[in-house]
Amino acid sequence: MTTGTNNPTLTGTGAWRCRPSDFGEHLELTADQNAALSARWEQARSDLGLLDDVMADVLRQTAEFGGTSREPEHRLKALQAFRVRSAGQLASRVPLGKITERVVDLNRYTLTFREEHLTEGVERAYALLREKGFELVPGSERDTWADPLHKALHTAWQWGDEGSPRKFEIQFHTPGSYWARSKNHDDYVRYRSSRYRRIGADGRDLPSRQEERAVVLQSERYHGIPVRDLESEVPPERKPEPPGADEAVRFWALYSNDHAWSRGRLPRTVFRRRRTPEHQDDTEFSPYGFWSVSRAMSRSRDARDGDPPHLEEISAEDAERLLQELRGLTGATGW
Repeated sequence: MTTGTNNPTLTGTGAWRCRPSDFGEHLELTADQNAALSARWEQARSDLGLLDDVMADVLRQTAEFGGTSREPEHRLKALQAFRVRSAGQLASRVPLGKITERVVDLNRYTLTFREEHLTEGVERAYALLREKGFELVPGSERDTWADPLHKALHTAWQWGDEGSPRKFEIQFHTPGSYWARSKNHDDYVRYRSSRYRRIGADGRDLPSRQEERAVVLQSERYHGIPVRDLESEVPPERKPEPPGADEAVRFWALYSNDHAWSRGRLPRTVFRRRRTPEHQDDTEFSPYGFWSVSRAMSRSRDARDGDPPHLEEISAEDAERLLQELRGLTGATGW
């Protein structure tokens, strides 16, 4: 197999293997897989001019809110990074067509607004994008201001043919949350690289101490940055239908990843979703004996996640039995 390259002028169609110097060195692509991914990346590169003009106009019309573009040099994801992430997803049995169809961050932009004007800036940006014919990718809007590791509003937008729309990502920050995210980047890469190594043929897990240290440090950098509830501040395009009574509480067996599930390993815990007409509550049962906020469901459906968790829906009775087996507890599903 040939060695991978990150030269944007060499998007060849030969087979590819991750360089030994990179994390995830076991990852590889066939010639057909590499050709499909390269073609998708080339499409994103060709869209840069149009999207740059759109974002420049958005910034002009949000200047009063402190609208600023960050990291313009990263507005096109590197081809090598796309290959590595996609190879990891393929190793986790994500279909190639789903990867090329769902990827949204090959073109990506980061905007900041002054903290006191974040809501106004986001609302104005949304309105401008919709006026220009862009639509939110369904399910892409993620408000992570309550997340201790990455506070932002994540969105993805699409336009073009209904059958194969083109997509791009925008992250909205305050200057403070953007600073913390930038400082956390090296820790995130370290955490992500260890997750990629877990996808190897032997399936062995790495020690978690390094990851735990990175998580603590990332959380500390966000200390003092206000939590924003942008989901309630920015009106959605449409509200979901209220759930039926039988959908009020549902349970899933939560596996670390597809590899663990396919090897027949035990789930690591139970994921629970509680829904009312006014609220949705996603939690997983922690090793410390309580239900804690979880993004496992959104991660499992996110094509950008290199090693997503795997969920299998189970009954309340099976969830109760599983928690008894994993944690030695009874009655935890009703807490």
